Amino acid sequence: MSFLRLVLRGLRTLALRVERAQANAEKLAAWLEQSPQVAWISYPGLASHPQHELMRQQMTGPGSMISFGVHGGLEAAKQVINSVKLA
Repeated sequence: MSFLRLVLRGLRTLALRVERAQANAEKLAAWLEQSPQVAWISYPGLASHPQHELMRQQMTGPGSMISFGVHGGLEAAKQVINSVKLA
């Protein structure tokens, strides 16, 4: 299959894939926010994010990028990274 054909095939489903990624990120961020093991979380889709209202004014959705830190320092962070099966 040619490169162009692969690109066109990917573009047809791009909107759906972005919507699903964003929906999954919103659920994951809400779950992380409630976890006692999470020290902080940065995701503009959460009402607790300092720029949540700005995001709502400027964007159609918060996207799918999430940043978070865990309690327990480097060793706890290594444990999270080593536990991830699919990124």
